[in-house]
Amino acid sequence: MGAPDPRDNGAGGKSKAEIIAAKAREHWAFKPIGLPVVPAVQNQRWTQNSIDNFILARLEARGLTPSARADKRTLIRRATFDLIGLPPSRRKSRLSWLIPLPMRLRK
Repeated sequence: MGAPDPRDNGAGGKSKAEIIAAKAREHWAFKPIGLPVVPAVQNQRWTQNSIDNFILARLEARGLTPSARADKRTLIRRATFDLIGLPPSRRKSRLSWLIPLPMRLRK
């Protein structure tokens, strides 16, 4: 068999570009934005916003429960590891108790 005739489209008369464009329109990135349905959860007291419902629904589906809330020192330690990759210095750890938590995380 020789090379196919480009004038003979085997896909119902659509060109390759049209086929690709039709598939691209089906991709999630090209769908209109809509509000997702917030899942119902058993432990309503744990959630503070609708994003928490998504997280908690996944945990409950796997038979898991959320961890206990972290204290201020643990939150500061996690934040400094995430931001600079190092633990907080002893001086900063001692002084951080004097500053309210939201102000420390803003810097």
